[in-house]
Amino acid sequence: MLSECVGQKLDIIFLVDASSSIGTSNFERVKNFTTQVVDSMDIGVDRSLMGIILFSDSVAVALELGSVTAKNEIKDVVENMDYKTGTTNTYAAIKEMVEMFNRR
Repeated sequence: MLSECVGQKLDIIFLVDASSSIGTSNFERVKNFTTQVVDSMDIGVDRSLMGIILFSDSVAVALELGSVTAKNEIKDVVENMDYKTGTTNTYAAIKEMVEMFNRR
């Protein structure tokens, strides 16, 4: 599936669940998956852009869409994301994602 995205210009925003329902081991799996996607994409100003929203009870923008275009810096953001616990406020995360796309 990821191979079909190679060479395509995409805007991707990850919604990363950091609530109690995901658990620490699954949170780490999501971080690993996110890093794999970053490694497989052609990221840059005139190429694909990434954004990351972390959510549980509340929502936090970990990476504004297109604010960083160096893969190693994006992977640093992913590595430094902390597991939060709490409830799963998916609605707020999706709302923030729409707002992030609209800010572009």
